[in-house]
Amino acid sequence: MSARAELVMNGGFEGDPLSQAGGLLGLQTVPTGWSNLNSGQNVDLIGSGFFGGQAAQGNIFLDLIGNA
Repeated sequence: MSARAELVMNGGFEGDPLSQAGGLLGLQTVPTGWSNLNSGQNVDLIGSGFFGGQAAQGNIFLDLIGNA
């Protein structure tokens, strides 16, 4: 049997402020409780409704590719 770890333990990112695009984007962000391996490898937090996207839980979801 192999050990298993969840990729995302908390599916909601409501504790992180969205400061751009009228409160719908948090670009190049490290979500609360996360750490990054490289300063250029952050993610984007996106509010539900931006470009038609919807969060599965709460109002904020991740873009794991992130913007440069």
